[in-house]
Amino acid sequence: MLLGELLEVALAGVRLLGGLPDLGLPVDERSEGYVVLASDDLEVAVVRIMEPYAAEIVVTDPPERREDSAVKASFVVVDLAAARRTAAEHGGVVDGPQREWEFRGFRAVNGHDPEGNVLQVRAPVGPPAS
Repeated sequence: MLLGELLEVALAGVRLLGGLPDLGLPVDERSEGYVVLASDDLEVAVVRIMEPYAAEIVVTDPPERREDSAVKASFVVVDLAAARRTAAEHGGVVDGPQREWEFRGFRAVNGHDPEGNVLQVRAPVGPPAS
């Protein structure tokens, strides 16, 4: 998958919030090999893996989740069910409701992108019903 396609998959989940500007991370710079999202306090660079490292990565069909990563992207979304549909439309997976848990005011669940990179989506838990 090309860097631009991978970024579009990531942005598809973020669009549930209304796009990157709502997160304070607009695209600061984009090139064929990378894209940089930046605010005054944070910069995130998504960089294409260089050869020969890329040749060592095997993406299966369907992709196997690669959970042995030191980093897991976590996206706040409005609706976990909508995030599942969006991920599926773009070749990713968000685990089902039976795998969800609550933590720090959010309902969370893991998933992976089309290449098997692990990610998490979280939706705010509303106030308790009275």
